[in-house]
Amino acid sequence: MNEIKPASRGGWSGWKTRILVSLVVLLIGARVALPYLIEHYVNQKLAGINDYTGSIGTVRVHLWRGAYSIHNIRILKAEGKVPVPLF
Repeated sequence: MNEIKPASRGGWSGWKTRILVSLVVLLIGARVALPYLIEHYVNQKLAGINDYTGSIGTVRVHLWRGAYSIHNIRILKAEGKVPVPLF
């Protein structure tokens, strides 16, 4: 007689693997997009400051140490005839 064996409940089934792979791809995508999102957000906030104008360049995120670095910061006081750097 042919016996029908029940499906095993242990191990990784197809849906668990797909969820894990999807989560890893989502986290990698978020990590890649994070510097651009931070740069856009900071430039938007700098544009909203009265009497000042400014922008930032490249943002690098260092997740392993919980830090970030901003390159090419430019903040100028827009009042008067000649713009004066903030720092």
